[in-house]
Order: sequence, then C-alpha cells, then structure tokens
Amino acid sequence: MRTSRLLLAGAVALVLSFALASRAGAVVSDFTINSSHVEIIHSDCLSSSGDLLELQVDFTNNDYAVETECDGANALTDGIFVTILDSCGGVGDTASFPAFQSHTVRKGTFGTIEGDLNGGQPADAKLDVITAPTATFCGRWNLKAVVGDLDLSAISTGSTTVGLELEDQDSSITCVDVPAEVLGTDPSSCL
Repeated sequence: MRTSRLLLAGAVALVLSFALASRAGAVVSDFTINSSHVEIIHSDCLSSSGDLLELQVDFTNNDYAVETECDGANALTDGIFVTILDSCGGVGDTASFPAFQSHTVRKGTFGTIEGDLNGGQPADAKLDVITAPTATFCGRWNLKAVVGDLDLSAISTGSTTVGLELEDQDSSITCVDVPAEVLGTDPSSCL
C-alpha cells in the first residue's frame, strides 16, 4: 500500500513538472489584450455609407519578450493598426492609426487623433499610456476610438464575438476573438 502511494505521488509530481515546464517554454504573443469593448454599427443604422466602429482596448506590447527589441512598437509615436474581423483569420477592415498627437498632463501622457486616419476613415481617438516603454518593455496602452467608413459587412448582426487584430509598425501581430455588440442590417436592431 505504501509503495502504491509513493508511485502515485511520483506520477503526480512528474505530470506537474511537465505542465510547469510547458508553461515556462510557451510562446509569447506579440500583444496581450487585457480588456476590450467592441461595438459595430452597420451603415443601415447610420446616415453614412460605411460602418461605424466604437472600440476600447487595453493592450500590452510584448515585442521585447518575442524579439528582444521594441523597434516600431511605441503605439503613441509610431501608431498602430487595428483590424476587426468576422473571426481571427477571417474577413474585415483595418483602421490604420498614425502617430498620435502627444499630450502630457500632470504625470500622465496620452495621444489624440481627430480627423482622417491613414486609410481616409474619419476618426476620433485617444491613446492613454498606462506604462511607458522602457529599454526592456514595449509599453501598455489603452485605446478608445470611434472610426467611421469601415467595411465590416462580413460581421453579421447579433454576432457575439469578432476577431480583434493588433499590429505595430514592426509587423508584430496578434489576433484574439473578443466579445462584441453588432447593430444594423435589420432596422429593428438599430438604436
């Protein structure tokens, strides 16, 4: 009986050591999406021709852990690409945010964009610097944006998740399926 308990305890310890080793060697994504809120309003609910995206995403850029550098990873000064897809690897459209106009108030730094993005879409955006980049950490950010004239027709009304893809200027990219609210394509679903 004592021998079987020792064998069982040894087997459990072996399984746990393999599990911990596999976590330690796990591949780190270029970005971690800490939280998000995505709302899509299709053009039939609007007076414009394109779809409207309301987005809030808190994200960490993990470039240093992946590439041991933060080249092109500063969302404030380098900008960021945000793509909304019907699911990761699917169909959608990209909002290409250029460098943000930087502001410092008290001890906080944030960036703003008011006007057209690189793709010509009208936008109003604010990027808060939660943790500024350092030599060994590429920063944590909170982006709040409203972007118009996107083609998000591949995302159907009533969808509960969409693919949220982030890409920096160094082509580091991550896509995560996140919760979403989708309105439009049926007048009864409009606000």
